[in-house]
Amino acid sequence: MKNILFVLLTTVLVSCASTENEIEVEPTVFVKQILEPTGGEVDKPEGWFYAEKHRAANSLNWVISKEDPNGVYETGLSIQFMMGVEQGTGLNPEEFVKENMRQIVKSSVVMNYCGSSVVGDFTRSCLTVSQVQMRDGVPVDYIVLYSFLWDNDRDSVAITVAGTPSKEWHKYSSILDRMTKIKLIDPSRFN
Repeated sequence: MKNILFVLLTTVLVSCASTENEIEVEPTVFVKQILEPTGGEVDKPEGWFYAEKHRAANSLNWVISKEDPNGVYETGLSIQFMMGVEQGTGLNPEEFVKENMRQIVKSSVVMNYCGSSVVGDFTRSCLTVSQVQMRDGVPVDYIVLYSFLWDNDRDSVAITVAGTPSKEWHKYSSILDRMTKIKLIDPSRFN
């Protein structure tokens, strides 16, 4: 009798465990979101929010998030594009990126590093990290994909920060990864 009970219990536990791993994520429909004023583009999930939060002519910021970005959002992408980096920081764009990456590595657990690759006129490196962020005074575990794009000749840097609470990463990681593949500038606007 004990053996039958053990087999039944084991079957139920294995069945529950495999159901938990097979969570279906609904397919996501993306729309092209134009980043003004650069004319760049990003794939935005349909129904998600978009906001421009530019600080100055040489520091542009866009947010695409699942929740309203005018409050605190849990899941989304922030893009910051800075021009005149060397003049403002004393570091060329590549040095600025490396310093920022060092700071992130010091305060996070690195899960993945993508190395450097050329994307249009920019060089791109990225880090996926696990880190704790405070939300309403409560520590929440997040997984964040940081992408750094830099162009030493144009003295510019873009940083994308795509993240979600760790418990939601399985649902949003592919969406966030796609969103970080941005086209920052439409060169035809600047001819």
